[in-house]
Amino acid sequence: MSRRRAILAAALLAPAAAAPAGAPGELRGEVVVVRRSVGSQVKGPEEAVVFLEDAPAVGEMPRGPFVVEQVGKTFDPPVLIVPRGATVEFPNHDIYHHNIFSLSPSNAFDLGLYEPGATRSVTFEHPGIVALYCNIHPQMLGYVVVVANPFFTRPAADGSFALRGVPPGKYHLVAWFPFGRTAREVVRVAPGQRTRVRLVVRERADASRHSRKDGSPYTAY
Repeated sequence: MSRRRAILAAALLAPAAAAPAGAPGELRGEVVVVRRSVGSQVKGPEEAVVFLEDAPAVGEMPRGPFVVEQVGKTFDPPVLIVPRGATVEFPNHDIYHHNIFSLSPSNAFDLGLYEPGATRSVTFEHPGIVALYCNIHPQMLGYVVVVANPFFTRPAADGSFALRGVPPGKYHLVAWFPFGRTAREVVRVAPGQRTRVRLVVRERADASRHSRKDGSPYTAY
C-alpha cells in the first residue's frame, strides 16, 4: 500500500474528534399546542415563548427601546420579551384614560390613571412572566416576558424552534403561552451536540379571566 493510501485509510478508521469540553451545544425541538375542543382562542405554536430559565447570561441580550402601546383598548404587542433590568414604556395612544397594572410576583406595579397622549414606564428587575391589565377595560390583557439570558425564541408556525450556542450543562427549558399552563422539561446540553425535545402546552378555558387590581370584578363603563 502506498504511503498516501495508508494515511487515507488511517484517517477513515480513526474515531471522530470529540468536541472541546466547553464547546456550546444546540437545542432543537417542537412545541405542540393542545387546543380546547370548543371555543379555542389559540392561533398556533408561534404564540408561545421558549426559553431556558437557568442558563448563564452569556452572549448578547436584546436592546431597546422597549414599548407596549395602548391602542384600540389593546396592548400592542400583546407579548413583549425583554432582558432583566429593561425599562418598558407604556404610551397611551387611545382617546381614553387607562390604568395599567400587574400583580405578578416580583414584578408588580401600578401606573395609575393617565390620559391620552401620556407615557409611563416600568423597569423590570426580576425574570418571569408579567401579566398586564387595565383597571378600566377588562378586555385589555398583555404580557412582558422578562428573561435572564439570551437563550429564548418564538416557535415557527409548525412549532419548531432552535436555541443555538448554549453552554454545556443541565437546565430547565420552558414553553410558556398566554392560553394555558407553562410546560417545563429538564434538558442536558452536551458539548458540541444537538439535543432534541418536545414540549406540550394545553389551552385552558379560564386562562384570560382576571379581576381588577383590588380583586373586585369589572363593571360596565
